[in-house]
This record gives sequence, structure tokens and C-alpha cells, in this order.
Amino acid sequence: MHLNCKSGLAKRAEFQARYKISTDMSKLTEEQIARGRGRFLADHPQAVDRVNAITQAVADALGEEVTELRRIETAKAMSEAAAAEGIDGFEYLLRYAIDDDDERNRILQQNREAHERAVGLRW
Repeated sequence: MHLNCKSGLAKRAEFQARYKISTDMSKLTEEQIARGRGRFLADHPQAVDRVNAITQAVADALGEEVTELRRIETAKAMSEAAAAEGIDGFEYLLRYAIDDDDERNRILQQNREAHERAVGLRW
């Protein structure tokens, strides 16, 4: 468990950069994201152990909410699993969050196109 006492947006931005978490989750609803995280945890008991290691005492010591710290730890575990498979964290989350292959592929294509536009490869 690697937690620190930075605040709010700075902590989230640093976390996203460090663990290569895509900010494209805005394409998903909160319900889909929660479903994806839940399914991931159901398939990865070692990640559940990591998340459960974050107790209320740990959260209190850091001045944070235990649910937020557990959400972050889940995202870190997912990011590490994605990296082990050589894929983007967003694509990995989609595997768990979206059941329909066509919908998942459509979201991935939109994500790729947005990245291409962002770097000037697409207008």
C-alpha cells in the first residue's frame, strides 16, 4: 500500500499519471465503472486483500475517506493487471464494465479517435 497525504485534484492527477490511468472514463456511467471494478475484484482475490488492507484507521491517519482510498487501490490493482497484459487501463476496465462486444468496441474506437485528434493525427 503506497498512500500519501496530498490533497484532492493534485493527488488524483499524480495517481493517473503514475499508474497510466486513462481519464476517458467519462465515456462510462458511474454504474458501469462500479460494475467493472466489482467484477474485477470478484475475479482477483489478491486485489480484494489489498483493498481490504485499507482500514478506517489507515484512512483516519491520512485524513481521507476509506471508500476513496479503497477505490484508488482498486484502480491501482486494475492498472497493474492491465500493464501485465500490455493494454491500456481503460480498455481493461471495459472488459469488466461492458458486456456487449459491439458497445465495447464502439467505445474503444471513439477513444482511439479522440486520442488521434488530440495529437493531430485526425481532424
